[in-house]
Amino acid sequence: MLPASLDQVWALWTTSEGLATWVAPVAAIDPVAGGVFETSYDRSARIGDAGNILNRVVAIAPEQMIILQIDRAPPGFPHAEAARELITQIQLEGLGVNETRVRVLMSGFRVGADFDALHAFFERGNAYTLESLVRRIADGPIDWTRVQ
Repeated sequence: MLPASLDQVWALWTTSEGLATWVAPVAAIDPVAGGVFETSYDRSARIGDAGNILNRVVAIAPEQMIILQIDRAPPGFPHAEAARELITQIQLEGLGVNETRVRVLMSGFRVGADFDALHAFFERGNAYTLESLVRRIADGPIDWTRVQ
């Protein structure tokens, strides 16, 4: 549970301005089916750069869920082709005036070493993402100039 309103948490996930305060210093989203969710951890990157992480918005239900599919992993990412089969569903549920539940579910994993490695990677990565969201709510926007 997050001590924040549903509309606040939704804006953090579905606006470029919101994403850039906690996901990555370079972040943009077009929150419509078929839209792009693009990020880079490199502060000098720009939207559209070839090295950015690119996801597609598969589906969206305002203030309820957004479903993303990996379109392009960053250069050198292991098992990048297999990763393109993965779907991430972010579910939000308002539980009160200032309380929101967030669930991140991934699907598309198959049997095999590639998918085992991806599962382990995203298990850690999704936990880190949710921890970052908790810190963003508690402490405010990340100062990317201080992050290595």
